[in-house]
Amino acid sequence: MEAVVRPDELESWLRDTIRAQIASVNKAIEKAKADTEAQTSSLKEVVLDLSAKSDKDCAEKRNDRAMYKSARAVTRMCLELQDLLTANAPADPHSYEGLKQFSDTTTKLSNDAARIRERWIRQVRPYYILDMMSLNASIDRLRRLGEQAWELFSKEGSLLRRIEEIHARAEKTQDLEELLKRQMAESKHETDEAESIIPQVADAESQIGLLAANRKIAELRKIDSRMRELRGDLLASGFRRLGRPLRKLETMTGRGEFLMTPEVRDKLSEYLR
Repeated sequence: MEAVVRPDELESWLRDTIRAQIASVNKAIEKAKADTEAQTSSLKEVVLDLSAKSDKDCAEKRNDRAMYKSARAVTRMCLELQDLLTANAPADPHSYEGLKQFSDTTTKLSNDAARIRERWIRQVRPYYILDMMSLNASIDRLRRLGEQAWELFSKEGSLLRRIEEIHARAEKTQDLEELLKRQMAESKHETDEAESIIPQVADAESQIGLLAANRKIAELRKIDSRMRELRGDLLASGFRRLGRPLRKLETMTGRGEFLMTPEVRDKLSEYLR
């Protein structure tokens, strides 16, 4: 019989089951990240060296108009490349979205750098040929690393997404379990409170029973019953004739034609009901 995996153990069980595959993916991601960072740093150094060389040529070869113009173009191109390389920082590739953004950012960075180079190449020629070849090779290596990162994402992205989905579900399951525990604790508290007042209810019922059995209470109930009978007899014997003038008095009081205290008015209304 296969062992049943509890919901809160699902993530750890999955990671343990595919541990080798996860380790392989993490290793590939780390290599892609390290290679890209190293190549980006290398490209920055190439641009920095080329910028220093063009600045020196601008200062030393002002008399050579063509050379000076080419050096100025290289300086401006390097400034654009430096701004580009400084502004773009690849995302952390250790998640599904992170790896996708890492690949996209690296590819875009290499493409943007290539466009900057192509925009200035005509103004640089025929000078700095070897430097431009070195720059082009460095940009091309960065582009290939972006393509490799995309291949890695296409191959292993689904695994990263499954792990993240299971992690999210595990967290949601844990939240639901915590909610259930709180609700059960509240229910138990309410049950305990209800059980705690059972003796009080029983005592109240007992007191009511004692009062009902009390001789004095029974006598009072008989007196009340007798008074009701007498009142009925009084009305039946002709006292009801007072009803009409009393109702008229009540009406006059309501219109403000006759003043009467609220207590007396309430008693009058009660009598006429």
